[in-house]
Amino acid sequence: MSLTSNLDQRRARHAWKAVQKAKPGPAAPKFRDESKRLPVRIMTSGLGASIAFLNAKKSDGGVVDALADWLLREMKSPATREDLVGAIVEGSSDDLRHHTGEALAYLQWLTRFAEAEIDK
Repeated sequence: MSLTSNLDQRRARHAWKAVQKAKPGPAAPKFRDESKRLPVRIMTSGLGASIAFLNAKKSDGGVVDALADWLLREMKSPATREDLVGAIVEGSSDDLRHHTGEALAYLQWLTRFAEAEIDK
C-alpha cells in the first residue's frame, strides 16, 4: 500500500469511516436519506444555507458532522461544526466555490457508501 494517497482516496476513506460509524445506530436511515438530499440542497440554496438549515433541523443523522469534519480539515480551520457556517461566509468567493466543490465531491462518496451499507 502506498504511503501517500490522493485527495479522492482521502475523501473516500473519511466517508467510509463516517458511514461505518453511523451504520449501527438508530439514526442510520436518516443519515442515508440526508446524505442523498444534501447535494441537491447545496446546489439549490448554497453551502452555508444548507448547513445552517440542517443545524437548525438537528435531525440529520450525523451527515453534517461528517461533512463538517471533512471540510474543516480541508480548510485547516480550528472551527467546530457550530462555527462552520461562519467560517464559510467569512471566506472569499473563491473559498466558497472551492469549499462547495469539495463538499459535493465528498458527498458523492458519502452517499454511495451510505446507500450501499445502510439498509432501508
